[in-house]
Amino acid sequence: MENSWRMVKSLETRDNVSSFVNRWRQLFLDNFIIESMFGEIYRTVKQPLKDERNPILRPEYPWEGRIIVPSTVIFDDEEEIFKMWYQTVRPVPEKYRGESFWGVCGSICYATSKDGVEWEKPFLNIVEFEGSKRNNIVYDSPRHYIDYASIIKDLDETDPEKRYKMTVFIGESKTRRGLRYFYSPDGVNWKGGIQLGVYPCDDTTTFLRDPVTKRYLIYTKRHDPRRVRVLSESDDLIHWTPPKVFLEPDGQDPWDVHLYFLSVDYYEGIYLGLLGIYHTDPNQDTIDIQLAMSRNGRMWERVGERSTFIPLGPKGSFDEAIIYVPSHPMVLHGDEIIIYYGGLCEKHESGIDRQRGAIGRAVLRRDGFVSLESRYGSGGFTTKPFIPEGSRRLLINAKTQRDGTVTAEILDEKGEVIPGFSRDDSIPFKGDSVHHLMRWRNKKNLTELSGKIIKIRFYLERAELYAFALT
Repeated sequence: MENSWRMVKSLETRDNVSSFVNRWRQLFLDNFIIESMFGEIYRTVKQPLKDERNPILRPEYPWEGRIIVPSTVIFDDEEEIFKMWYQTVRPVPEKYRGESFWGVCGSICYATSKDGVEWEKPFLNIVEFEGSKRNNIVYDSPRHYIDYASIIKDLDETDPEKRYKMTVFIGESKTRRGLRYFYSPDGVNWKGGIQLGVYPCDDTTTFLRDPVTKRYLIYTKRHDPRRVRVLSESDDLIHWTPPKVFLEPDGQDPWDVHLYFLSVDYYEGIYLGLLGIYHTDPNQDTIDIQLAMSRNGRMWERVGERSTFIPLGPKGSFDEAIIYVPSHPMVLHGDEIIIYYGGLCEKHESGIDRQRGAIGRAVLRRDGFVSLESRYGSGGFTTKPFIPEGSRRLLINAKTQRDGTVTAEILDEKGEVIPGFSRDDSIPFKGDSVHHLMRWRNKKNLTELSGKIIKIRFYLERAELYAFALT
């Protein structure tokens, strides 16, 4: 039985557990909801399935150079369309090379899609490139290196001219480098460009408006001396807290590991992060992805004993050397979580002249980051006590083997089975469903238990459980 993953202890109270259970689907990335496990039970990090059509987006125009990687991807519920802002990297034009510290420059470009697979690059007629505005550029930096355009659609913003917000790292020199802030009514026409007072900061930065506190968060990078992750916060985009280290390599990491980036999304009450693991050993010089999480956006843990979440592709593939995920990488669409990423085929220190990059797509089932599973026999777990509110039904996201089952029983505060909600009364689930409603022989829901302290005990026989929820 595997039960060693840590949890964020500061949130481990009955009130907090009840609040989360009544509002969110419960995932198993940590032990927040789990009181105990028994029998043959394993917790497994699930890797997303890479699309066999990858790469789904390649550089094809002069302003794209030979490298494109996604910066931010969203599904716009209001417009019912996928939107992608992606970054291009190309050599600085000859006339500007005396002004460039890195020797590379780039653009932020815009693409849309109806299905998330086939993408269009609309010519926007906004930014001039080599004498023409016939392109899909929304921001161009012909002299300096830019990176990680982190974009949010801020639904809490009262000024429609600032509905979209963007931070971009611009590196003018070794000492003159930092984040600039832009705003837009539509995500394509941008204004602003003021420098944010976040020091120190570096190129791989994620900008987020905390959905709980409504504060603005900047997750960025610092050399200490290895690359570590730091956080700065602001209420007004003007005054920022000093960056504070929240995640760094430690004794469990190989000597050469640096934490290159952390891309963050808020999913079912959890701050989920895709963490770039830079293997700096010259024999590797690669970046792959681990999964990280936080219950409050400030205290972070790596998930699954630091196993690889998105691996590099095989030799000869577009993503054989580096996986580079956008600042907000995950899109929940229907019953799938779509993860867009940049794939580079040459190692980190190979240089701009050799490097190539394109955009790939990978898919998880909804909630499918981690499973609790019984592979060959039977096992299960018991939740912490909580208080259900109102008329509720128990929903599970699960998959069984052909002869496998999932059953559940409801316990009272003392751990005794509540009559009518026993394992024997539970109608076994068999099959594969993201939204299965559990029932008992004479009980279809949990309405009679509203306001009472209960626990749920799940039994798995050759089955995988990804999440449960009160709905």
